[in-house]
Amino acid sequence: MADDELRRQLLRAAELFPVHGRTADLRRRVDNRRRMRTGAVLAVSAVATMAVAVAVAVAVPAVAGRVPGHGTSATSAAPVPTSAYVGSGWRLTEIADWPKTTVVPAADGGRMVLFEDGVFLIDDTVTALHGHFTTFPGGFQLRDDLTKSPVGTLTGVPPQLAVMSAYDTMVSGTQSDPLEPVQIRVLSADATTLVLQVDSLRLTFGRTGPATSG
Repeated sequence: MADDELRRQLLRAAELFPVHGRTADLRRRVDNRRRMRTGAVLAVSAVATMAVAVAVAVAVPAVAGRVPGHGTSATSAAPVPTSAYVGSGWRLTEIADWPKTTVVPAADGGRMVLFEDGVFLIDDTVTALHGHFTTFPGGFQLRDDLTKSPVGTLTGVPPQLAVMSAYDTMVSGTQSDPLEPVQIRVLSADATTLVLQVDSLRLTFGRTGPATSG
């Protein structure tokens, strides 16, 4: 029954069956009941509003941290600083092209050197490539001002061929447009290991020391 209807009926009953000294008290009790019910409604509404606000505050970061179309959380790791890999020499130790992984013997790993002045050297044990590279947040790319020089003999052994193919992918890529720069992503780099992603290849290098041309 609505409050207004209840109040009218109680007041009507008081008029029909007066009780001396109770009419004013009855009015006060009816008014108090209305205030109590109004306060309870406002309190419930405030609690519900707070609950919604908390749920939104929790849900928004959770949704923002998920990759669209996937059910896993995404990591927003900062790009690897260039100082972690530029200025060092690196030897290719492993080539992963799912589902195949090739471990490269030391004699066949060649080397890659990234000098601090933006010059690179790639030696695949048969041919040496010199040129320039530019960095971007998360990686680097090789420019097309390449010069080549022979440095060794093609033996035809599988590890050597795999290394030559990997370095060729770094330079030329596997994209349909040969003019499109190859994006070489730096996944991780520390004092001993460098991991790159080039198209479908994941290349792992071991640090050989500071960058030198010899």
